[in-house]
Amino acid sequence: MLCFLAAADIVEVVAGGKRRACAIDDHNGKFYWTDFSQKEIKRANLDGSNQEVIISGLTGPTEIDIDILNQKIYWTDKAGKNIQRSDLDGSNQETLIQESGSHAPVGITL
Repeated sequence: MLCFLAAADIVEVVAGGKRRACAIDDHNGKFYWTDFSQKEIKRANLDGSNQEVIISGLTGPTEIDIDILNQKIYWTDKAGKNIQRSDLDGSNQETLIQESGSHAPVGITL
């Protein structure tokens, strides 16, 4: 996955898999990404070290964004048809919107 770490820098920090989206938390020195194939949300240091799974068991995580002020991550789960959030470490998960029928959220921007 390629992430923009600075205005002029493009760095590959995670290779392989089906990474769908990433979000940079420069305040805490982390970046987060959704892994559609593994059905997880992961994070690592900005240099790619200390990769860890913070949320697993999702059905189809797609987009992700960070609320630095409130220390939350938000993501869409296209297959689960919902929008969820948690603390930056993956704890305190909650579903904010649950769709039904043929509609599914596919993007998120805070």
